[in-house]
Amino acid sequence: LRQHPDLIKHHAGSTARNYLALGSGYYESVQSGAPDVPDSIVAHLKEHDLLTTTSNRNLFVNPLACQAIATGHVAIEANGWNIRSARAPEYFGAAPRALHAKFVFSSNERSGSNNCSSPWIYLGSGNLTNPGFKQKAGAIGNLEAGIIIAPTNLKWGEDRDSDPASIVTNLLPIHWDDRS
Repeated sequence: LRQHPDLIKHHAGSTARNYLALGSGYYESVQSGAPDVPDSIVAHLKEHDLLTTTSNRNLFVNPLACQAIATGHVAIEANGWNIRSARAPEYFGAAPRALHAKFVFSSNERSGSNNCSSPWIYLGSGNLTNPGFKQKAGAIGNLEAGIIIAPTNLKWGEDRDSDPASIVTNLLPIHWDDRS
């Protein structure tokens, strides 16, 4: 987490974005208490002027196995999060899929525009838990790997000019039309 601001600024620029999506197949367990990694990510991005104060924040989860997110959803939503079920892109067909990906995606969205501007994405092996994402490898933290990339020419949805390979919902297991 501490490495992200410099890497984001290097690869995607220092623009403050107004959209944030987090996805993980696993969050903190109920025994660990309320999950703090999502709010830590927000605080860290805001501290480095990479996320706006009024950002649209979304947590994508496995609805049947979202650990403390499920039991603490009222408090999490009170902190400004939308909790949503992950959705596999349609080209996977009808086969049921559980979210295994771990990602942090941020961009700017503007009403009336299909352009996904100033995007960046972190893709990595670590679940969005303290040992998987916040703590460095050692006695407590896991040894994880991840990358930050800045994709270009992304669209929020299909339009007459869009390439299916450029549509956010075809690239990530995210959507906006229902909640978990």
